[in-house]
Amino acid sequence: MYFAIVDDLAPDRERLKKLVWEDCSANGIDAEFLLYDSGEAFLKEYRAGLFGAVFLDVLMGGMTGIEVARKIRETEERLPIIITTTEPDFAVEGFAVHVMDFLVKPVEQKKAAWCMRELREYAAIPAYVEVREISSRSSSLPSLIALDDILYAQSDKHNVVIHTVSGDVRIRSSFQEFLPLLPQNGRFFECGRGVAVNFSWAESIGDGMVLMKNGERLLFTQRQQSAVQQAFLDYTFSRTRKGGWA
Repeated sequence: MYFAIVDDLAPDRERLKKLVWEDCSANGIDAEFLLYDSGEAFLKEYRAGLFGAVFLDVLMGGMTGIEVARKIRETEERLPIIITTTEPDFAVEGFAVHVMDFLVKPVEQKKAAWCMRELREYAAIPAYVEVREISSRSSSLPSLIALDDILYAQSDKHNVVIHTVSGDVRIRSSFQEFLPLLPQNGRFFECGRGVAVNFSWAESIGDGMVLMKNGERLLFTQRQQSAVQQAFLDYTFSRTRKGGWA
């Protein structure tokens, strides 16, 4: 895995590199590093898909780490970004660009290990679900659907309809066979009989319904009200704690 460390102070770059390398070595991960002394130098070489994670110092001569993060987000929405800073007051700005974590300098080994554990957990979560899309009455074709694009999934007789941002996909599967394909990290929740919602696309929980960001309303029974509300609160809290990552 390639890591970028962007910091205008050479001792801080080398310290962080050492901590990350030690953690990767202990966990059997091959690590390669590219070090930059400014955001401008990093962006000259940056290409989408090149790095597994980017560590950005907030205050540097020239572009700030937050400004660099905004440029990254123009092409990569889910690249893990970790902010390093002597001033934890930048947390609110960091949430706006969905950083994964904050490390207060001088970075401690314990804090770095916690951050790297989060990074490994994130990397283990699949970005896609592989299904067999029904293309005609008699055939189905393998298809990859990005988890980020799923609004909700709904049982329909012996099939499942996956509602995505770009349209509906009907797959040959029972609902109970489909559910285990989704990450079990609180992001997807069975809010009604045969309905699994992606909480990242939920606006709020109303009286007996999930209000979606696209205006749709997914109904559930009053008996489920407290369970759905609590699951949504837990998911929202986890995203806030991780800067939008879940």
